[in-house]
Amino acid sequence: LTDKKTISNMLEGLAQDGSWACFAKLQTLSIASMAVFSQMMCTITSALRERSGSCRLHNGREISLHPKLCIFLTYTSVSGWLLPPAINAEFRTFSMTPPDPEVVFGAHCTAMGFKSARILANKLMTLYNMIKEQLSLANAAARVSAKA
Repeated sequence: LTDKKTISNMLEGLAQDGSWACFAKLQTLSIASMAVFSQMMCTITSALRERSGSCRLHNGREISLHPKLCIFLTYTSVSGWLLPPAINAEFRTFSMTPPDPEVVFGAHCTAMGFKSARILANKLMTLYNMIKEQLSLANAAARVSAKA
């Protein structure tokens, strides 16, 4: 998904259909593709905010808009790359962290009706950590034997 035409067609189709999409690793787009993405997103989100039933795209084409359209972006800022200001203004920023497995285990145990859900969750966590350690040792051994 790196050429301008593909991005343009994708956004146009999503806007008309009202689908949800996630554009992953946005930092891999070329500057030209990023410019098309930015311009189209600004046009589409403006029309959605105004509750307009249609919008005119950069190519002059008028398209109908479905109000259920939802677009997510992912990117890593490890390399110091930042979203262009025009795109950043159109999206809400949030970060995600991995869930705490013990909390998840506790919620599942409670939902299943266990009376001592916390105790069971703690025991499951111990088992989880043992399995995780064994798998990481097995992966390390496999990497060593692959190099040999």
